[in-house]
Order: sequence, then structure tokens, then C-alpha cells
Amino acid sequence: RNWSERTEWIAAMRSTGEKWHDDLEELGKAEDPKHPQMHPMFVSRTLQKFVDADTHITYDGGDYCHFLRASIRRDLPFRFHNVSSLGMIGVGLPYALGAQVALPDKRVVLAVGDGSLGFNGMEIDTMVRHRLPVKMFVGNNSIWGIDWQIQKGLYGRPVWTDLLPTRYDVVAQGLGAYGEHVTKAEDLEGAMKRAFDYDGPALLNIDVGQIISPVAEAAISRKLGTH
Repeated sequence: RNWSERTEWIAAMRSTGEKWHDDLEELGKAEDPKHPQMHPMFVSRTLQKFVDADTHITYDGGDYCHFLRASIRRDLPFRFHNVSSLGMIGVGLPYALGAQVALPDKRVVLAVGDGSLGFNGMEIDTMVRHRLPVKMFVGNNSIWGIDWQIQKGLYGRPVWTDLLPTRYDVVAQGLGAYGEHVTKAEDLEGAMKRAFDYDGPALLNIDVGQIISPVAEAAISRKLGTH
């Protein structure tokens, strides 16, 4: 095969990727009658206003993070961690902590689900004591997201995958960090600005809808043979 054939294939893949990205962006509208609660893609679109190519982002969690990691571009090396290939859920906060130590002059972000944060959330204390200004954006849907969705899709009901609407913002405050609870889409951008302006670790506890990701949908369709 000649090189021109290969470049055409690459161009086709890029075009497919751009369409995928555009379709995801459409999901990020603030108002969606199907989903009265905040869509994870709205969180993604808002967060993209505050990050640049040099920002380090760690993604930790299932369905909430599937939207963010698919839509926030990371083009430079050593600027993201993805727990699905570098460890199981719960390691995001320690990864972000380590990234801030390694990159003291860079902006470090943790996008994390509420279930995942429960594993190592107390390490916010470490961030406070060592003055590590990691910015944490918790997508709180009060479920083990991808497991809850797959159980519903395959068996018609979730089993032992519901969580409490934990106030992780209050936990962060108790440990000495900045914490804020965000329940409305129109309040998110201002809350993010306050978090990034804060001189220290900051956590936004963001109420998001129990919305299935394309990854979970694909897993269900493969199992059911409907893909």
C-alpha cells in the first residue's frame, strides 16, 4: 500500500473523531428537557474554559468521566492520567497529588466520580498540609455509574449500586480545602472560577444526572448482541 492510501485512512479516522466530538458537544447544552439535572458534558464544556494544553488532568471514575475524557483534548505528553489503563478506580486523587508535586508550576485538575472519590478522599488533608493546589471536580450522581447503568440495561434493575448524595464539599471544608456544592448549571462557571482562583486545593461537588455514557451503552449492546 502506498503512503497516500494510509493518509486517506488517517484523514477518515480524524473526520470520524471530529464528528464524535461534535456529537458529544451537543449533549453539553445547559438546558435539556430529557435530563433536568446537569449533563456531564455540560461540566466538560464549562471546564474547558479554564484548562489549556499545559494543564494536567486526571480522570477517575466510570460514566461521568467517560464524557470528560472523550471531549477534553490532551495533546502534550505527561498531561493526563486515565485510571482505566493505569489502575482501578480510587487512584485519581493520589495521582493528581503526585502530578502537582511533579509539576509545581502547572494547573492540575482531578475529574472524579463520587464513588471513586470515596476511596482516597481523606488525602485532601495531604494536599492542604503540603499546599498542593489541585482542583477537584466531583460529578455526583449518587450511584456507581457504569455498573448501575449496565445492571439496568442487562437485568432491568440495579443491585447494590446506589450511593448516598454525599456532601464531599463539606468533607473538603472540614479538611481545610475550599469546597462548594453546585446544583444548577447556571452556577457552574462562577463556581469553577472561584475554585481556580483559590490559592490551595479546591473541590466542587457537582450534582449531575444519572445519564448513561456511550461506553456503557456499547457494553450493553455487545452483551445483548444488538450492536
